[in-house]
Amino acid sequence: IADKKVVMYAPTFRRNQLEQPTIALDVKRMCEELGDDYIIFVRLHPAVSSKQSSFTHARVIDVSNYPIINDLLVVTDVLISDYSSLPYEFALLEKPQLFFAYDVETYSRESGFWHAYESVVPGPIVRSTDEVIQHIKAEHYNLNGIRAFSAKWNMYSNGTASKNIIKYLTQKDEKN
Repeated sequence: IADKKVVMYAPTFRRNQLEQPTIALDVKRMCEELGDDYIIFVRLHPAVSSKQSSFTHARVIDVSNYPIINDLLVVTDVLISDYSSLPYEFALLEKPQLFFAYDVETYSRESGFWHAYESVVPGPIVRSTDEVIQHIKAEHYNLNGIRAFSAKWNMYSNGTASKNIIKYLTQKDEKN
């Protein structure tokens, strides 16, 4: 893996696919188009039954059952997600992200968004495997947008969370 670029596809769940998920992204084709320099991780949402590990390409790895997502994020070079919360955490690493929103209208109708999707995500929104491949090949990402997104949504993630909670709890005990 050290000499490869890692692209992780981490879609959120769809209510109608909890037992039998369908991968909308053609990861086999991505491997063929991107070449030997890339490997593809697929990380299904934890709520999804991941009985399928039937990817038919040697450079596609199902990492759905890997227990520590942060390990995967650190080795990932490009994240492809959709409506998941994972991009918030990944933004801390200031690495490229693509948003594969092939079903945004359906997802919006069935699950809803608390904000206009297009105004929140810090990267290109793509709707097809072709577009994903084109963006990766062209390295067409919005790193400034990712930094701004991270600054907004991760403002309290400054490495002092444990210290702050101990301080808060200690002060609370002293007042009682």
